[in-house]
Amino acid sequence: MITHLDIVSFDVPYPANYGGVIDVFYKIKALHERNVSITLHCFQYGNRLPAQLLERYCEQVFYYPRKTGITGISPSKPYIVNSRKSESLLKRLQEAPGAILFEGLHTCNYLDHPSLSSKIKVVRCANVEHEYYKHLAQQASFPRSLYYNLDSQLLKKYETVLEHAQLLLTISSNDQSHFEKQYPKTQVALIPAFHGQQISKHEASDELFALFHGSLNVIENERAVFELLELWHDLDHKLKITGRLPSNRLVSKIEKAPNVELIANPSETKLSELISAAQIHMMLATQATGLKLKLLNVLFNGKHVIANNEMLTENSLRPLVHVANNKLEIQKAVDQLMTTDFTDQDFNSRKSILTKYSDENSVNLLLHHLNSL
Repeated sequence: MITHLDIVSFDVPYPANYGGVIDVFYKIKALHERNVSITLHCFQYGNRLPAQLLERYCEQVFYYPRKTGITGISPSKPYIVNSRKSESLLKRLQEAPGAILFEGLHTCNYLDHPSLSSKIKVVRCANVEHEYYKHLAQQASFPRSLYYNLDSQLLKKYETVLEHAQLLLTISSNDQSHFEKQYPKTQVALIPAFHGQQISKHEASDELFALFHGSLNVIENERAVFELLELWHDLDHKLKITGRLPSNRLVSKIEKAPNVELIANPSETKLSELISAAQIHMMLATQATGLKLKLLNVLFNGKHVIANNEMLTENSLRPLVHVANNKLEIQKAVDQLMTTDFTDQDFNSRKSILTKYSDENSVNLLLHHLNSL
């Protein structure tokens, strides 16, 4: 029976306000509630500071500065990996009393280190990273596209380090198929994303509007917003766009769009209010990678959802959304759903399917696989 776990996080997982850290934070919380003692190791950079709340759920929390900029560059390792290394971290992992969970390929710099060869090592694979970076390169402008292409190539080569783990935890069935094929000697298990949500039912809102939300400084989300603005020109309905750190270019574009409002850098409370109040959620992605946590968020807390195939990486969620993949399909769905009540039948259908995606189910699966190692 597992009693202790060392977790290596690519970022400080609180506040839990973007996809990757949401999964890490609520996983920690769920494990704590099942009496698993946790030592948390966080790489710290940018404006994310040490978070005292993490000490409520972890026995110990350690922070390591990420080597950003030129100091993080290596000709042989991807930047996202090479910039996350620390001799202090390695020493503490050598002393870890139980299994080690590496959150993402980002944190796997020491996965193949000889001094950890006897340790039980688990990797959370939130994406097929080299495919994700390849898509980013296709969307980005020069010179950022060059960086994404180079790191995509390095990530594809470096991914073989996963052979040194005993267990890979994927977040979607598509990713599960990839890792099972690439690493047949390693156990692979699908564990849905942790998210902290409880399914809730909401009354009709006084204001009818559609909502797009996401981190607006992420290229994929910014591109999706630009595409959404183009098709919204022919619609008379209200659209609200909200998220962190929109670019000046995006702000300018939204200001010129009719019936569109930008709510930049919302608080957690404000975002929750918007998700609850929206009549329609626009879940449009430009690449089919991982499981989109924001899709789970709106399915647990919102009303109607319009999603394209790139957003629907899990077929089991398809019955819960209105699938639309081009301009005419999306416009038709918006016109139809803006005045369509979200019924008790809709809610009950959603509730039965989402049981599989609850944190309780995910932590049960996680503990089962950890205890089988």
